[in-house]
Amino acid sequence: MNNSRRLLLIACMVVCMFALLPTVQAAQGVPPGSYLEAPVNTIEELCTQIQENPIVAARFSKHFGIPASEVVSYLTDYGRMKHLTVAARYTEYYVDVRGRMVSHVKFLPVGTPVVVMSDGTPVMDMRCGNPMYKSLPRPVAKAKPVVTQVAQSVQETPPPPPVVPPIVEAPPPPPAPVEPVTQVLGAAPQEISFSPAAMGAGVLALLPLLGAGAVTGSGNINVVPEPSGMIALLTGAVALVGMIRRRR
Repeated sequence: MNNSRRLLLIACMVVCMFALLPTVQAAQGVPPGSYLEAPVNTIEELCTQIQENPIVAARFSKHFGIPASEVVSYLTDYGRMKHLTVAARYTEYYVDVRGRMVSHVKFLPVGTPVVVMSDGTPVMDMRCGNPMYKSLPRPVAKAKPVVTQVAQSVQETPPPPPVVPPIVEAPPPPPAPVEPVTQVLGAAPQEISFSPAAMGAGVLALLPLLGAGAVTGSGNINVVPEPSGMIALLTGAVALVGMIRRRR
C-alpha cells in the first residue's frame, strides 16, 4: 500500500513538472516546446548553448541522430541567420509535455529569425531552436567563380620565317656552233698529160673524188667510198692500161 502511494506521488510530481515546463520556459524567454532552454540571437550563441547545456545537446543529438558536436560544426560551417521576408507555413518539430519530439505545421510571420542554408532554405527557428527537418540538409556546394586568368606576359607571335627566293639556275650557254669544215678541192688540171708521172698525179688528184669526206668533231676526215668515185677510179685504171699497151 505504501509503495503504491509512493508511485502515485512520483507520477504526480512528474506530471506537474511537465505541466510547469512551458511556464518555466516562457519565464526564461523561450516558447513552450522549445529545444532551447534560453533565447539566442546569433549562430554563435546557439552553438554555445548546445555545447554547454547537456539537455539541449541531448535533444539535438537525438533528433538528428548524430553527436551534438557534429550539429555544432554543421551550423558553424553552413548556417547563417536571416529574417523571413515572406510569411509561410513550415513543418516544425517541438518537445511535447511528455518529452517526445513531434512535428506540426506552424505559421511563421514576416521577420521571424531563422537559420538558413547557403541557398536560403530555412532549417531552424531561432526563437526556440526547433528544427524544420528530421535530418540536416546536405549543403549545396558553392559555385566557384570563374576567374579569367590574364596572362602575365603576352606571347608575341613569332615573325614568319624570311621568304628565301628560290635559286634559279641559269641555263647553260648553248654550245658554240661548229663550223663545218669545208674541203677545198684543188683546181683540176686543164690539160691531162698521159705520161706516167702525169697519170700518177692524176690518180692522186682523183683520190679525193672517190668519196665524200665525213667531218668529225676533231676536224679529221673519214673517207667513205661512193659509187661515183668507184666508177671514176675504174675508168682511170682502164685508161692507164690502154696507154701502157700503146707504148709497148
